Amino acid sequence: MTDVDPILLEIVEGTLASVEREVETAIETALADPDAHPDDLLPAALAPRRSYPEPAAEPERGLGFVAAVREALALELEADPDVVLMGEDIGTVGGIFRATEGLQERFGVDRVRDTPLSESGFVGCGIGAALTGLRPVVELQFSDFAGVAFDQNSTNVPGSAEKGDRFGQALDSVWATNTTHLAIGVDSEDIGTAADAGMVQLFSSNGVTVTPGQGLTQDTPDVAGTPTAGDRFGRRFVLAPAGVGDTKTRLAVSAPFKDSAATNHGQVQIFPLDNLGGEVTYDQSSSGVGGAAAANDHFGEGLGFVAGVAERSILVGVPDDVEFSSGMVNVIPLTGGSMRTWSPNADGVPSAGADSFGGVAGGEVQR
Repeated sequence: MTDVDPILLEIVEGTLASVEREVETAIETALADPDAHPDDLLPAALAPRRSYPEPAAEPERGLGFVAAVREALALELEADPDVVLMGEDIGTVGGIFRATEGLQERFGVDRVRDTPLSESGFVGCGIGAALTGLRPVVELQFSDFAGVAFDQNSTNVPGSAEKGDRFGQALDSVWATNTTHLAIGVDSEDIGTAADAGMVQLFSSNGVTVTPGQGLTQDTPDVAGTPTAGDRFGRRFVLAPAGVGDTKTRLAVSAPFKDSAATNHGQVQIFPLDNLGGEVTYDQSSSGVGGAAAANDHFGEGLGFVAGVAERSILVGVPDDVEFSSGMVNVIPLTGGSMRTWSPNADGVPSAGADSFGGVAGGEVQR
C-alpha cells in the first residue's frame, strides 16, 4: 500500500473536522430556534416581489424564437441581480439550442451555472434558491426530461419515497393525440404488506406541464391479479401507440417473478391507457401463447413493441425458458398478425452464440 503524505493527511483530516463542526453548529442552531408560527409560512416561502421600470419602447423588429429567449434572459439578468440560470450545458456551451449563448461570459459563472446530469437535483436546487429569495430560471433540455425531476415525494405523485423502491428503474414514453404519455417503473415498491410487489407511475404532458397520473399496481381497482411479494411488477414495460385500425394507446407491463402458472414463471398485462381495468393478462398457459409454463421461466423479463404497416405486436422475452434452454420470444399481436414464437435455430433465427435469447426485446414503428 502506498504511504499517504502526512501533510496531505493532516489537511484532509482538518477539513473533515471543520465540516463536522459546521454541521454540528447548524444542527444546534436549528434545534435551539423556537417553532415557526403558521403566519410565518408564506413570508418564508415567498420572497418579496420587486417592481422594475418597463423597458424603453423599440422599433418593431424581427427576432427568432431562440434569440428572443436569449434576449429576455439577458434583460432579466441585467435588471435583477437575484436572477440566476441553471441547467445542463447552459454556461460553457451556451445551451444545446444556444438559448444562453454568451450569457455566462457576460454575467459570470455564479449566475449562469452549469449543472450535473441530474434533473431532480438541479430542479430541487431551483426550488431551494427560490425559497431564499433568488429568482432561478431552470432549463430542462427537453420536456421529456421533466419526468426524471419527479420522485415519490413530489406533489401529487402517489406513494412515498422509501429506500430500495427503485423509482425510475425503467422509463418509456409515447406521443398520442397531442399528449405525451410517460411511464416510470418502481418495481421494488411495497404494496401493502407485499414487499417488492412493484408499480408503474403514469404521467402525461401537454408539452408545457407534466402531470402525475395513476400509480398502477395489481391492487388498482378493476385490475386483475393480486400483488404478492417479489412480483417486480413494472420491472419491464413498453408503451404502444395506436395504429393499424386500433385507436387505443396501450401499456404492456411485466411481472417476471410473478407466481402465475408456476413459481416465478412471470406474467404480462396489456392495458388500454383510457381503461386500465380493461387489461388482458398473458403467461405461457394462456391460449395461443407458445412454450410450456414452468418455474423460473421469467416470462416478460424482456419486453418490446414493434409495428409495421399491417401489424402491431408486443414482444415478450422469456430468456430463462425451461423448455427452450437458450430462451425464446413470444409475439403477441395487438392488431394484425398472429400469435407465434421465435427461438434460436428456428423460424430463421440463427443459433450461433445464442444465450438468454429474449432477455432484451425492442423494435420500431414503420409507417
